[in-house]
Amino acid sequence: MSEHDVMSKSVQRRLAAQGVAILTIPRIPPSLNVCLRMNRHKLQREHIKPWHLEMKVATQGMEPFTKFPLKVTLQLRCNIADTDNTIMAVKFAMDGLKHAGMIPDDSKKYIGTIVLLPPQSGWDKDETKITIAPETIIKLAEST
Repeated sequence: MSEHDVMSKSVQRRLAAQGVAILTIPRIPPSLNVCLRMNRHKLQREHIKPWHLEMKVATQGMEPFTKFPLKVTLQLRCNIADTDNTIMAVKFAMDGLKHAGMIPDDSKKYIGTIVLLPPQSGWDKDETKITIAPETIIKLAEST
């Protein structure tokens, strides 16, 4: 285990104590254009089921969120040029969190703010970074 891994685990434990989670999914969801061209059954088989599995693995051992509403920030590390073409990341992330049992529902009662950052290019492999925090913690941090 590298020094970076140890530091990351330490940071993750402190964040978890405050109800904050940073998940890294080693894939990106299909682009909006791909989803629009694909039939529902193929989309389910090739993209949705694997994404749900990845989300379960990423949240394994975590307690479900209990402080709501949440702020969810997503950033894809990939070579997609258009930010609007990454919009499906929101749908996949919200459904994945619900499917993994981390949130009761993806309605506005539980999800307050969603931020989709522009994709970052220049990475060796595609991945999706998801940061989840109770909005009360965000507002408290912003007021100090």
